[in-house]
Amino acid sequence: MCDVSTLIVNWNTRDLLHRCLSSLYRSDPRANMEIIVVDNSSGDGSGEMVAKEFPGVTLIKNKENLGFARACNQAIRRARGNFLLLLNSDAEVCNGSLDTMVSFMEKNQSVAAAGCKLLNSDGSLQRSHWDRFPSVRDAFTENLYLYRMPIGRKPAPAAAPSALENSAIDVAHLLGACVIIRKEALADVGLFDEDYFMYLEETDWFYRARAKGWRVCYVPSAEVIHHGQQSSNLDPARAVPYLSKSYCHFIRKHHGKRRVPAVKAAFASGALVRICLWTKRWLSGPDKGLARGMLIAYSNVLRDIWQA
Repeated sequence: MCDVSTLIVNWNTRDLLHRCLSSLYRSDPRANMEIIVVDNSSGDGSGEMVAKEFPGVTLIKNKENLGFARACNQAIRRARGNFLLLLNSDAEVCNGSLDTMVSFMEKNQSVAAAGCKLLNSDGSLQRSHWDRFPSVRDAFTENLYLYRMPIGRKPAPAAAPSALENSAIDVAHLLGACVIIRKEALADVGLFDEDYFMYLEETDWFYRARAKGWRVCYVPSAEVIHHGQQSSNLDPARAVPYLSKSYCHFIRKHHGKRRVPAVKAAFASGALVRICLWTKRWLSGPDKGLARGMLIAYSNVLRDIWQA
C-alpha cells in the first residue's frame, strides 16, 4: 500500500493538467505516491497527453462527462493509499506541500481532512476555508451582493491573517481544490454524494464528517497555486446553473425541504440582478462573447431553478 493516492478529475484542461502533474513530480515528495487521473470525456486530447507523457499515472477514461462526484468516486475505489489527495486539474503543488499535509495528518488522528493555503495565479491569497456551512441567509447574501453593504459585512477579525499564517485551525469546510482525506474517515463517512454533478459535493462530505465527530482543518504551511474555475469557464451556460441546483440539494438534504423555496428565490433574484449587469456589459463592453455566455447562463438559472 502506498502512502498517498493523488486523485485528479479532468475535463478539457489538457495544458493545465500537464502543469498539475508536472508539479507533483517536481515536488519530489518523500511519501510514496500513486496518481490517478479520471478524464471525463475531454475533447482536447487530455487523456492522450497523460498516456503519452505520464505513463506512470493510472488513467481512467470515461465515455461521457459523469461530473465530479461520480468521477471522484471512481478514483477512490481504485486508490491504494493511506491518504487520498483530491487535487483539481487547474492546481499546482508547491515544493514540500504534500509532505507537510501528510505529516500533519499523521500527527492528528482525529482529523478527517485537511486543506492547504491556496494562491491565485498571481500569488495573491485565495479564500480556501469557511467557518460555517451554506445556509438560506448565505444564499441571499451572496446572490444579492448584500456582503457589500454595511449590514452584510462581518466585523474585522481580531488578528490579521498574516498573524495566523502558519497556524493550523479547525474549520467547517474547505475549498476542494486541494484536500487530503484520511482513508479511515472516508470508510466511516462514505463516498461523495453522486446527486451533486458539480459544486458542493466536498462541502456535503465535510458536513457529514463533522456530524460523525471528525475534525476538518486548514493547514496554511502547505501551499498550492489554484488557477480556478478553468473547466467551468469553458461552458458557463452549463456550469453556472449547477451551483443553484447543488445548493438546493444541500439545503434540502441537511436542513429540510421547507427551506428550499427561499433558496430558489435567492438564486432567481440573483440571476435577475446578474442578467441586468451582464446586459449592461454586453451593450457597452468589448467582451461581448463573455457577456453573451453569462447572459445565457443566468437565463438558464431562471429556467431551471424551480425544478431544482
